[in-house]
Amino acid sequence: MKLVTLAGLKAHWSRLVAVGVAVILAVAFMAATLLLDASSKATLKSTVGASYAAADVVVENTTQEGAGFSLSADTVDTVTQTPGVELAAGYVETMVAIESDAGEVPTAMLRERLPDKLEPGEVADGRLPEHAGEVAIDADSLKRLGVGMGDELRVRVETYGDDGAATTSRYPLTIVGITKPSQNPAPAGLVNLIATVEGVEATVGVTDPQRVLVLLDETTTKADFAAALGQLEVPIFSEEEGEEPETELVYPRVSTPDEMVDRAVNSMTNDTAMLTAVLLAFAGISLFVAGLVISNTFSVLVAQRSRELALLRCVGASSRQVRGAVLVEALVMAVTASVIGVALAFGLMSGLVWAAGAMGIAGGVGVFAWSWIAIVAPIVAGVLVTLIAAQGPAREATRVAPLEALRSREAETGTRRGSRVRFSLGLVLVLAGLAVVIVGVRFDDPMMSLGAVLAGSAVSAVGLLMLIVFIVPPIAQLLGRIFFSKGVPGKLAAANSVRNPKRTAATASALLVGVTLVATVYTGAEVARTTLSTELENSFPVDLVVVSYPQDLPGVELREDGEAQSEAEKQKAEESFGEVVKYLSESSGVTRVTQAQLQSLGEGSTPPLLELWGIDSESFSLVTRDKKAVLKAGEALIGSEVESPTVDLVGPASEVTVPASHGGAPTSTAVVTPELFTEIVGDGFPERFAALITIEDGLTNEQLVQLRDELSHIVGVSYVEGEVFERLMYDSIITTLLLIVTGLLAVAVIIAVIGIGNTLSLSVLERTRENALLRALGLTKGQLKGMLAIEALITAFAASVLGVLLGVGYGFAGATAVLSPFGHVEYVVPWVAIAVIVVAALLAGLAASVLPARRAVRLSPVEGLAVV
Repeated sequence: MKLVTLAGLKAHWSRLVAVGVAVILAVAFMAATLLLDASSKATLKSTVGASYAAADVVVENTTQEGAGFSLSADTVDTVTQTPGVELAAGYVETMVAIESDAGEVPTAMLRERLPDKLEPGEVADGRLPEHAGEVAIDADSLKRLGVGMGDELRVRVETYGDDGAATTSRYPLTIVGITKPSQNPAPAGLVNLIATVEGVEATVGVTDPQRVLVLLDETTTKADFAAALGQLEVPIFSEEEGEEPETELVYPRVSTPDEMVDRAVNSMTNDTAMLTAVLLAFAGISLFVAGLVISNTFSVLVAQRSRELALLRCVGASSRQVRGAVLVEALVMAVTASVIGVALAFGLMSGLVWAAGAMGIAGGVGVFAWSWIAIVAPIVAGVLVTLIAAQGPAREATRVAPLEALRSREAETGTRRGSRVRFSLGLVLVLAGLAVVIVGVRFDDPMMSLGAVLAGSAVSAVGLLMLIVFIVPPIAQLLGRIFFSKGVPGKLAAANSVRNPKRTAATASALLVGVTLVATVYTGAEVARTTLSTELENSFPVDLVVVSYPQDLPGVELREDGEAQSEAEKQKAEESFGEVVKYLSESSGVTRVTQAQLQSLGEGSTPPLLELWGIDSESFSLVTRDKKAVLKAGEALIGSEVESPTVDLVGPASEVTVPASHGGAPTSTAVVTPELFTEIVGDGFPERFAALITIEDGLTNEQLVQLRDELSHIVGVSYVEGEVFERLMYDSIITTLLLIVTGLLAVAVIIAVIGIGNTLSLSVLERTRENALLRALGLTKGQLKGMLAIEALITAFAASVLGVLLGVGYGFAGATAVLSPFGHVEYVVPWVAIAVIVVAALLAGLAASVLPARRAVRLSPVEGLAVV
């Protein structure tokens, strides 16, 4: 029997092409999803974690409980001497102002060069600095500044004496190297400089490292290193000048680069599990779809080969051997198709990532990465799903007696309706599945919630597929009466759609699954995009902040204590800053400018807050992107999570405790009305004047850099800051990931077309004599094609309407499960996408009818009536 099976595979391999394509696409869908997950993590590591990606572990300047402390050169020495450490270096970067013959930049990032094994900078031309007077600059900044190799940059440093007088010093650095632009969103858009340790110390003095990067030897793990490092002795600085700092022992937080990336992204988007969980949901759904389509396809193959299988039974093959032959064919086809599917996914994902990088999507980031699970899991899943899906058709092949199977399939036609048992069981599964979904969306753990929703959705979907024989035919009959009540082909098609409910249901089920999947993912992706975009806007509520110190404003002179000499001088400073705001408003890309006053908060502010903004409520509502935030008199909006209903704000004039709510403000910032600001700060000058700027949507990273440079050069501007670059980077990454996932949805449509084509082929096979009789009675070839096309359209429209309703419901449930534990979910219905889905479903149904229709008209009436 094995030889017969293998010979049949070799001679008739083409009959497995359809089911093979379905398996290839399903496996490719799953493999591409896993590759997308691996690539997204690698992309985030190469961007967010670019500065520490080369390290094995990182010693951070926070304790294991999250409290901050200062690292020092002594800390680096302690880490270096810890057993298991191959290499350790402090990561030092600081903000400086630089000048060149072509102009000046008030805000640049100067970083100490790291040892070669830890250095993140990639040299594009020249070399990294080796001496104190040398510097390397990134290629984008080199172009912006209009300088080149060998040119001189000057770091400008201002120091203030006891009398308040400022002294300006300039330290020359010669450009000896050009590095590739940084993909890290933190310094994105800044001039990025690399100097030696001696060079940084000569310009800005000794600077404490922000973290310590560590390479471990091959035998040391993170846990081993953390245990060996133990506690660090760190200084506690006294507020009294001249006193020696005290010290304390702390357990520092030791993290891997991946852990740091996760925390960094979590702080921006609440949790990367949102994206990962959605991607895993795609993989589970794709396998479910594949099983249904493969089962339908094998049913068609078994029906087409019923006479062949019956003949094998007649010549001595047992039921077990026939069943085994079907399963062997499924196994060979599944292994071959699964391997091809994985290869297709590798080619698709690597091409998409390359194209995203070439087109500059997501800020030019895009790293292709793979894992063994992305290879093994889809192949194993494809084989298992195929074998499971083939069990039913294999059993069906052995249920019919040999002599009965040799008869015509026409004997089986007739009105076949679902049984009461099928209806009852389907209804129970639907209700049980819905109950699990309702309970699942209430779980706090997103993975448990998603698992429950997926399980409940799968159970309810199986129930609906059992009930489809009771649902689709009545809908199809109604549609036939409304749209196709005239003309012979229309009337015949409408009658055929309800004459055999099981056949209609089988035809509709493939497209129903495909449409449901597409609608689910589109709805879930749109809800995720909207929710994540809202979270990003809430995390980065103000685009740009242009700051002016009073002493930098034209015509303003201050007393030593920082107060204006007179009320007239204060008014002049405000007028001077008003002129600055006027120039800011005229800049290209700026849509709105709002004035505010800024003041550093003192120690004792709780929760730990660094800055106080004073701005009137109406103006703030216009500039913040968090439109739910409302600034009220006598209250504060803060950018940190609110654990108590009040906050303590410590300023130069007073300390106040006021009601507070979270939202609308940048991290570690409190926003209050001008009256409360004056009460806290006093009647004198604020520490800084600020212009809060809203920029046009859709600006690229390069345009933002040009805008910031333009704003920085306006007379009276001290510096420009803002988190728009980070928001743009993360929003672009999310957009890119969702675009790639959306591209994968075409797989579901193609699988659905294959399913419809196969079930229509079975329909034509069953109705060979019937179609021949219609032809003999005068039905033309065109009318026969039209009848099958209209029949496919009726079934496709019924399936698409039901699929869209199910898809929107499942999409909302999945999005709720994944996103609700992290905040408010923004429910949106992608109406345009749904319209496209319905039209695509109708076209898919029409396209699927072409080959069966050609097969039907190719057979002459005489030959068709002669079939026994």
